Amino acid sequence: MRGVTPFTVLHVCVGNICRSPMAERLFALALRKQIGDVADAIYYSHGAGTGSWHMGEPMNAPAAREVLARGGDPEGFKARKIRGDLVDSSDLILCATSEQVECVLALRPDAAGKTFVIGEFGRLMAQVNLSRLPPNDGSVEGAHDRGHALK
Repeated sequence: MRGVTPFTVLHVCVGNICRSPMAERLFALALRKQIGDVADAIYYSHGAGTGSWHMGEPMNAPAAREVLARGGDPEGFKARKIRGDLVDSSDLILCATSEQVECVLALRPDAAGKTFVIGEFGRLMAQVNLSRLPPNDGSVEGAHDRGHALK
């Protein structure tokens, strides 16, 4: 496998103990189910909150139970607050609400082209012509190239 920089997705909510950690862990799980364990080498899913009052706390217990019920793993999670370096290092930023989009853009206005409310992103993705992306040849490099072509 050639040197591949992971396609990085940042999930943002308010406290980073419920919605964004669930999205972070379930997104990674869905990728593993789609393309196997190579997903961990080519995609990185992480999260942050706009508030700081839960920093260092584990995932909310009901959220952790939901992640487990869907086959994911909530272990090792620690809440953190959004920072500019997290925005800078992410290829895609999916926010729970438009308020979190505003918070991200207040930190990094140049991130507007990669920052979306998750529902908005889903509607936009439904319109993508997949035949215009690099071919899905089942390789790590092919999956990586398809992810980066969406940018």
